[in-house]
Amino acid sequence: ATSIHEAIPETLIDAIYEKSTTLSVPSIKEFVFQLCRVSRMEISGYGGHAGSNANTVDLTAVHYRQQHTLLTNRKDDAQGHYNQPDIFCLQKLVEVAHYNMDSRPRLVFADIWSTISAHLTSTALHSNFAVATYAVDSFRQLSIQFLQREELEVYEFQRKFLKPLEAVMARCEHTSVKELLLGCVDQIIALFGAEDENDEADGKAKAEEHSSGSLRSGWR
Repeated sequence: ATSIHEAIPETLIDAIYEKSTTLSVPSIKEFVFQLCRVSRMEISGYGGHAGSNANTVDLTAVHYRQQHTLLTNRKDDAQGHYNQPDIFCLQKLVEVAHYNMDSRPRLVFADIWSTISAHLTSTALHSNFAVATYAVDSFRQLSIQFLQREELEVYEFQRKFLKPLEAVMARCEHTSVKELLLGCVDQIIALFGAEDENDEADGKAKAEEHSSGSLRSGWR
């Protein structure tokens, strides 16, 4: 497995996930399902280590997320490699969600999101703080991307998309993770909450490409 991993250029591996937007509906659903399955194996430690550089990857390489690291206070690289869960497939799962969110019909992406959000929710409840933080921040970035799409009147996609945040808050035991989650909600409300034309503090946010006042079913 290591030899195969080293023989395949990283650009070709990345292309697999980027081109997931071209998969048929049944294929993308199965692709996401299996990616979640392998990610669970990696995080639990039951597989995924062979040839994986997930613990040394620079998470800032993904342009739409903030920096996180699973290797804080690690003195010996060789000894510490297996001390932290692998997150390679988790990272790729978030990328797949990013690529497919705007390219898929809303109903199709809603089905895909059900699978992705279930895995992100369980990961956000992980006992490893860094893993849980990574999942919560992924929720934040994907939520900001999703809420830029206008909500259709007859649907409640926003509520379904944001529902996992409620589950994480109710079940999470990490105070710091809960604080991060509250920060995510606060940012979402600031960017997409009720409009206030007279509030100069909102001027900077309105100048950005976010839709203030677009939060509809997400309030529920």
